[in-house]
Amino acid sequence: MRNFFKIFTASCLGTIGALIILIFIIVVFGLWRGKQLPSIKKNAILQIEFKGPIPEMTDNIAESSSFSFQQNNALGLRDIKQLIHKASSDNNIAGIVINGGSSGIPPATALSIRNSLSDFRKAGKFVYAYDEYYSQLGYFLSSTADSIFLNPNGSVEFRGFAVSIPHFKELMDDLGVDMNVFYAGDFKSATEPYRRKDMSEQNKIQTRSYLNSILDAYLQEIARSRNIDADHLFDLMDELKIQNGKDALTHGLVDSLSYKSQFLDFLTTKLNIEKRKDINFIKLAEYAASLEAKEEKTFHKNKIAILYAEGDILFEDDSKGVISENRYEKVCDQILEDEDIKAVVLRVNSPGGSSLTSDIIWQRIEELKAHNKFVIASYGDYAASGGYYISCGADSIIAQKNTLTGSIGVYSMFPKIKNLVSDKLGIHFDTVKTTNYAIVGSPYFDLNETEKKVFERSTNKIYDKFLSRVAAGRNMSKDEAHVVAQGRIWSGTQASMNGLIDGIGDLDKAIDIAANRLNLDAYQIVEYPIVERTFFDELLGNVMPSAGINYFTNPIQEIMPQELQAKIVFLKKWASTKEPLARLPFTLEY
Repeated sequence: MRNFFKIFTASCLGTIGALIILIFIIVVFGLWRGKQLPSIKKNAILQIEFKGPIPEMTDNIAESSSFSFQQNNALGLRDIKQLIHKASSDNNIAGIVINGGSSGIPPATALSIRNSLSDFRKAGKFVYAYDEYYSQLGYFLSSTADSIFLNPNGSVEFRGFAVSIPHFKELMDDLGVDMNVFYAGDFKSATEPYRRKDMSEQNKIQTRSYLNSILDAYLQEIARSRNIDADHLFDLMDELKIQNGKDALTHGLVDSLSYKSQFLDFLTTKLNIEKRKDINFIKLAEYAASLEAKEEKTFHKNKIAILYAEGDILFEDDSKGVISENRYEKVCDQILEDEDIKAVVLRVNSPGGSSLTSDIIWQRIEELKAHNKFVIASYGDYAASGGYYISCGADSIIAQKNTLTGSIGVYSMFPKIKNLVSDKLGIHFDTVKTTNYAIVGSPYFDLNETEKKVFERSTNKIYDKFLSRVAAGRNMSKDEAHVVAQGRIWSGTQASMNGLIDGIGDLDKAIDIAANRLNLDAYQIVEYPIVERTFFDELLGNVMPSAGINYFTNPIQEIMPQELQAKIVFLKKWASTKEPLARLPFTLEY
């Protein structure tokens, strides 16, 4: 037995020693790799591909799944646009190749990057797109290229947009689960799947109107780039005429059906080089690393702060990629204390969430204005419900024409599982109470009429406050605000027509408006919140400096569809809320 413990102890010490040596080797290699910057040789091609999420701010990504061990890092939208802009004047960059055919990035983000690619072309450099398959948004992004190449056996998805919403009412009835539902706004449809078996007419009206608006923007952009009439493009969609690569070529959606090797041969001719292996591709993350080492920080007395508000709005959550009162109150304090900050661009990309947190952040934005800091809101893909709430008091608001905007409404919802546990499981609850309403809100007992009225009044009171915030911020009466509210979603184009925003534009335009309003000829941009990177982040970033890489995989993550993972994460967040929500009624898939 004594020998056993000696052997066991020696084995454990050996294993620990091996792990320490392995960690040491990784650290040394990571530090060495961090100093080996990618070389940008003459005639380099900037390779753009998007396989993961694109946050507004670099690395500001919420954990995408509780089943994931992913090292979350990704270039932000503003940094991507700046890299493309810098490449346009970089003598070593000959052009750009887009491999974004399967990109799942949302419409406003795709439009913003697409505009940067168009500006790059205006600088006299080429932009080509190659892929085996183009999703609708991937094609939208790629359609600004000089030429689009498609694998001969590939395809272009070109069929229009749709929303499919599952309804659970019948299932819950069978299970014995009832949902206590309270909502303000005829179009606030987030609760419909739990109280109906189909979409209400109001929900169909708002969804169809929004989808038609973003489809129009989608077709108009492609029509200009491809020199094809927008009505003809619509007919191609409506009649499903693009079914394979040959159809895409025949109708002018692509310029060439080529295998990847043939596309690379095309590039060698374009660059006047002999072999494919001599093509010098450089990825965005590598280009960013090479520029960061050379870039000198500039400081100026006048500053414009970009305050990124992206992700779900959650109460008491300090995670990256979400909006919480804890995190953003600290950030607002930092901005208030810096007298050099003259303006704040509130960059919103959020479907909403906690009504309590939304109101707290709204008040802090009002405080920034009260301290003579000009505040302009700039909307990304979403500025819905709570996302609109926090920004409706800004001095000015602009959005992309395909930004999902509005959804000004509130709902409360919690389950009653009395029938499930009693009829299906044989579990019966009884109670002794010190007061009449000591167990109000319990899932095991029915709400009486008085209790229902309490929840209704609470929901309506929050909606009334929401309307007051919108009315004051947008110089409307509450009645006027109610007309465009009621939980209805709008595109940016529609929102500019009904007074919810002041104009159409992206983040750069918002910065320009702020600078012009304050007559700032020169200024420094500062970004909040500050995203802290751990030593582990830096080490893995040095070893593999590519955005959006899974350094570790999880078997559950591999077999479970990404959409289901996202829904489970959302349900966990929803279940943890304690107050009425101001959130988008659904997640759009493009």
